Amino acid sequence: MEFSFDSETLATLMAFGMPEPRAKRSMMVCESEEAMKNVEALMNWCLEHASVPGIDAPIDPEEEAAAVAKQAARAAR
Repeated sequence: MEFSFDSETLATLMAFGMPEPRAKRSMMVCESEEAMKNVEALMNWCLEHASVPGIDAPIDPEEEAAAVAKQAARAAR
C-alpha cells in the first residue's frame, strides 16, 4: 500500500523548488488530511528541515509503510 499524497499540494511545493522527497516527507508527518493541504505550513516544515541529513534522499519502503499506517489510523477515527 502506498501513502496517499495530495497531488495538487505536492505539485505546488515542487513548483516552489522543494525536492520531491522533502515535499512528500512534509506531508507524511501531518496529523490530518486538512494539514496535508496547508501549503504555507508544509513549506515552513520543508525549510525548517532543509539541513537534516538525508531529507532529500528517496523515501524508503519502511518509512513509507510507517506513514501509511499512520494515515490509515487517522482514517479509522
